[in-house]
Amino acid sequence: MNKLRIIVQARWVRDNCIVIDTETTGLGENDTIVELAAVSPKDRVAVLNVLVQPRSPMGSGAEKTHGISMADAQYSGMPATRAINHLADARQRWNRTLSLASFNWQFDARMILQTAFRSVRTETIDEAIDLTAPADGTTCIMELANRYLHEHLEWDAEQAKFRRLSLEKCLQITGIQREGIAHRALSDALAAADLLNFIAEGR
Repeated sequence: MNKLRIIVQARWVRDNCIVIDTETTGLGENDTIVELAAVSPKDRVAVLNVLVQPRSPMGSGAEKTHGISMADAQYSGMPATRAINHLADARQRWNRTLSLASFNWQFDARMILQTAFRSVRTETIDEAIDLTAPADGTTCIMELANRYLHEHLEWDAEQAKFRRLSLEKCLQITGIQREGIAHRALSDALAAADLLNFIAEGR
């Protein structure tokens, strides 16, 4: 894929998506979200930034990574169903035709679904939340970045494939300065939006 096509895809995401990020209790199939943020990539305006009451135990590794304790999320967070519906509401208030994107779309979409399924009132999840992504992965900023910055990929001989560029590595390569603390939802969403704009502008 040539860079011009990647730039065109990035511009579509910038113009048609809200960029989200989640922090979670872990990485497994039974883990759930503890923080959810969403930003408009065109102007970096935060449309959502909330702690979420966990629907699963907090893993020690996850808490060490993002710094959110089980107690903080439980007592300061909003119910998971309400948080997910707030995302749907924010999307509709901003522009009801907007889709959702994130740096690691497959992970974030899975975590939102897992959280919804483990919530008591899953039937209240707003149908406006569309967690499907185009087959070419254009709503996954990581996919766009790894194609755009392909010359920086490193070969993993043991796995016989190229290692994926992390968000931090992409920021380092592009010289983008992070706003806020890494591994918090709003900071990561803003960083992903800045990376998306870097690609969309063909820098």
